[in-house]
Formats: sequence, C-alpha cells, structure tokens
Amino acid sequence: MKKMALLLLLFVSFGNISYSKESFDIQNAINGLGVEGGTVEIPSGEFIITEPIVITKPNVVIKGQGPGTVLVNASNTDSLFLVNGSESSKTEILSSIMSEPDVNFQNNPVLTAENVVGFSMNDHVKIIQEGTPVKTSYNYINKIVGNDIFLKENEIEQFVAEGSLSLVKVDLLRNVTIKDVKITSAEGKTGYGIKATHTNNFRVENVDFSKVGRNAIVIEDSLGAVITNNTFFENGRPGLGDNAIHSIKNFNIVISYNQLTRSGSIHTNNNMFSSVDHNKINGTQLTNGDGIYVIGGIGNRYEYNTVLRANCYGIWLRDGAERNIIANNQFIAAITSGIHLTDSSNNIIKDNVSQNNAGNGIFLTFGSKSNIVENNLTTENYGRGILVHDTGNLIKNNVSRSNQLHNYFIEPGNTLKENEQ
Repeated sequence: MKKMALLLLLFVSFGNISYSKESFDIQNAINGLGVEGGTVEIPSGEFIITEPIVITKPNVVIKGQGPGTVLVNASNTDSLFLVNGSESSKTEILSSIMSEPDVNFQNNPVLTAENVVGFSMNDHVKIIQEGTPVKTSYNYINKIVGNDIFLKENEIEQFVAEGSLSLVKVDLLRNVTIKDVKITSAEGKTGYGIKATHTNNFRVENVDFSKVGRNAIVIEDSLGAVITNNTFFENGRPGLGDNAIHSIKNFNIVISYNQLTRSGSIHTNNNMFSSVDHNKINGTQLTNGDGIYVIGGIGNRYEYNTVLRANCYGIWLRDGAERNIIANNQFIAAITSGIHLTDSSNNIIKDNVSQNNAGNGIFLTFGSKSNIVENNLTTENYGRGILVHDTGNLIKNNVSRSNQLHNYFIEPGNTLKENEQ
C-alpha cells in the first residue's frame, strides 16, 4: 500500500460527486473514478509517495492548490506519476508501397498485412522496423480491404523500407492533466517526476519541479501533448545526462512558456511537427549540457526561447535533424557555441541572436548541408561568428561582428549573400 503523509483534507471529485476525508490514498481516488474520468483535487500539504501513482484511464485531472501542494517522490528509481496507454494488436507487413528510400508519401500509403485481426478503421497505429519505430507520426487507418491497410494521408515522412516491418495498434490514453502541484524528491532519492507513454492530449501545466532526483518529465510515443507554464529548479543528477524535459518520438507536442533554472536541458528525440517555444533557460546542470538538445526529428519549430549560460551548446541539432526552424531565439554565454548543427540538413536558422558564447555564434559541422542561415546576429563570441564546414548551405543577410576570431569562416561550396560585419 502506498504510504502518504497528509497534512490537510483531501477533496476528491468523481464527476459531480465530491467528499473529503482526513486520510486518503491518491491512487485509490484515481482508481475509484468512473469510466468517464473526473478530477482528484489535492489541498495544500506534503505527501510522501513511496510507489508510483499510476493513471491508465482517460479524462483524469490531478489538481493541487499550487506550490503549497507538495508531492515528494521517496523512490530511487520509479516515477512519481506513471501515465500510460498501451500497445495491443500487432501484424507483420508483407509488402507496401514504401520501397524507395527518402520518399515523402502524401497519398494514403497502403500496407499488405499478414492478417488484420484486431485492426479497424480510425485505429492509431505505428510502423516498427526491426524493433524500432520509423520516422512516422501515429498514423490512422483510413480503411481495410482484405489484408490491405490504407493509412490516412500526410502521416508518413521519409520512410526507408529496409528489414522486417510490423504494424502495431496503439491505444492512446486521452485527456490526462496534471497541474497546480509541486513535485520534488526526498533527500538522496533519484526517482523521476512524471513519465507518460502512449498518450493523446496529455497536459502538464503550472507544476513546480524542484530538485527532482532524475528527469523531471519524460514523455514518449505520444500525440498532441502540452507542457506549459511550469518551473524547473536544480533537477537531475549533475554529470549524468538527466533532462528537465525529455520528449521522445512524439508528434505535435508543445513545450512552451516554461522556466528552467540550473536544471537539465529540454531534450527532443525524433519528434515530428512539434514546437519548443517561449521557454527561458538559465544555466544547465554541469555536463548535462545544452539548453536545447535535439536528436533527429522532422518539421519541428524552436522559436522565441532564451538560453543563458548553457553548460555546452545553446542549442544542438544532430543525427539527421531536418526541415526544422530555429528562429527568434537568444543564445547567450554558452560554454561552447550558441547554435551547433551536426549531421543535420535542410533546416532554417533565422532571426536569432547568438552572443558572448565561449565558442562560435553559429557552427555547422560536417554532414550539415542545404541549411539556410539568414538574418542572424552573432556578436562578441570568443570563437567565430559563423563557421560552416560542409557545403550547399545558404548564408545570407546576417550580421556578424566583434567576434574574437573570424566573423565568418565559410568553406568553399556554400553561398554567401549580403552579409555584414
């Protein structure tokens, strides 16, 4: 049984029914909600949580009274909250139209499956290639004819059909919200704050994450999540790569208006068509690195963020990040470069300020081609203003001045237009 220290009364709402008790188990309150969900409202006070609070039903709201509602994770490894949908039916894909590499499929891709048992129209599905989800969002089934499964259009991006393929039905957990609480870890404990997997419209808002032992939020394989108006202070284990927010293989997630102070980075890993915007990051944990750390991903927007004193790069895109927009950000006083790209192509970098960084203002390393670098200001950096190692990039209308080394160091094979220094 979960042990909880309760200092005040806990008010719980089951739809239109509410009551109070002097001693109450939050997990039991969630379990007692009807099939339509409801709200568990927690008053001010401190709650010691020794096992994860698990949410597996839709339309659940966990609501505190603000920072006075303190949830303390007393576990070394578990999350305080686990929010989980599930995977169910699975079938092998025998053939598909997806046979040519680097093709964008826009018109109802068709898969021929080994069987279609357990699948139906409008199911969420994902394609697995030898155990790893490919670069897709969650797809919807448009129709099934025999063993042919037609997916809805505009859902697949740059898929390379190599090796064995399977199709998995995903039952996304819908409309769960956690808000208006403070989440922390007991002294010496290194559990997570919130972990969410296979969700749809999951929200975390107005939560104060303070000294959480490991990642404050981990969200994976989800659709349409919103992480907004939260504060993060000294979360994660210094030097061990923990993040404030770790977003993995999500589609259309919004991470906005959060404030991070001496926490780990905002880390996005193979997200698609998502937004990281209007966040303020002031210092990251030693060797936990970048202000914003991006692995892969397609069609994302990183805009209007302010990153001060990152312990590596202000923002780092790597490992196939493409067709992303990095715009209207400020990257100031990073330990290395303000904006850094590795093996990332076809991105737009525009209208940013990269200033007073210990490395370069903007650095495109080998494998970064066909990017547009436009209308940026790079100034007072201890390295170069704009440094480009690979070819095929367009560098135009930038202002680069007062950098300690060169204002521009651009390898041949790139195009430069109307830059100032």
